[in-house]
Amino acid sequence: MRWSGTATQLIVLFILCLSSCHKSYYDDPSVSPLIIVVWDGVRLSDISRSTAPWLMSVKSQGIWYKNLWSDSYTYTMAGYLTLLSGNIYAVNNEGKEPSPFPLILHKLMKKFNLPCQKVWMVTTKAKICKLLEVRKEAGNFPSPCGSCGYFKIYGAFSDFQTFKMAVNVLQEFTPYLLVVGFAEADIYAHIGDSTGYISAIRQYDRLTARIWNLLNKHDFYSSRGTVLLVTTDHGRHSWDFKDHGDSCSGCKHMFALWLPVENQYTGYVVYDTVLLSELSREIHEFYGLN
Repeated sequence: MRWSGTATQLIVLFILCLSSCHKSYYDDPSVSPLIIVVWDGVRLSDISRSTAPWLMSVKSQGIWYKNLWSDSYTYTMAGYLTLLSGNIYAVNNEGKEPSPFPLILHKLMKKFNLPCQKVWMVTTKAKICKLLEVRKEAGNFPSPCGSCGYFKIYGAFSDFQTFKMAVNVLQEFTPYLLVVGFAEADIYAHIGDSTGYISAIRQYDRLTARIWNLLNKHDFYSSRGTVLLVTTDHGRHSWDFKDHGDSCSGCKHMFALWLPVENQYTGYVVYDTVLLSELSREIHEFYGLN
């Protein structure tokens, strides 16, 4: 399912979702929620207490992957595809090609017979929702709910609007899986705006902190073994923040933080090398999928 549009159109989306599923009557206590927040296009060396104070402060409460490396192509669509399916494939980066593999969203819906209102993707970039369409030869899979907007530097859809939509989904539908994709840092970097790039990373951090706070205060998420996973889809060139797409360490070196809502404990740092496809397998294992 692909969705992009204005606030008015998003209201229509909610009406359509509500008309097809009585959310208050559906609950599977065997499924723990996972919220994945993707910080598009952030170079690991640009993450610090200055740019991401919340992320740095909560590392001690979760599992921090210090040596996460992309074994995928280092652009948006391929990064998302590997993160969410575990497969490495040079998918079209303009959002013109359906996914050649089912994503964790499709597999989760099929395994637990979930309605789409329980499995969501909400992203700033419209093209990412193309991955919710699966090639016919990959099999028959149900369609997750998707709200993927469009971002223009001086208007239209923005990360804050993406955040608001994600909060609406969390509160209205209590999904078992929600993928949130912020993107402004990548957009500003591509036009060479270093100030905008750093400001957007700080906003990633603030908005993710607000999602974290919501999860901890909400009765559903605070009692169901909910986990927040914060990661990225790719980095940026080691020598130039504007672009990405090759095998340099700046593009390949990533990060991830698993942050449990319940039973917070003294976290630890994973120093061993973990590949992006391996992180995807861990996401699948969270739901007992392979």
